[in-house]
Amino acid sequence: MDGEKTNANPQEKNVDDTEDEPLEITGLFYRAIVTEQELQGGIAASKAAKEKQDKMRAQVEVLVKIILDQQVIITHLMGRMASGPT
Repeated sequence: MDGEKTNANPQEKNVDDTEDEPLEITGLFYRAIVTEQELQGGIAASKAAKEKQDKMRAQVEVLVKIILDQQVIITHLMGRMASGPT
């Protein structure tokens, strides 16, 4: 392929491209999950006590759930606005 680098994950391609909305939304969900995994990894690598790590993990899970719930709400609203008045 003439040295071209291919993208192994199609969701990472055109994440900020508004032409393909489902791909953009999938990309946002993907980024949220990757960010959660990185935070969880950072917590595991910290030298905090297990109880403190558990508290941090619980808060990360709450944050990610809120973010994903908000994204779902926004997606539904965008769909309603796109369909016009009923």
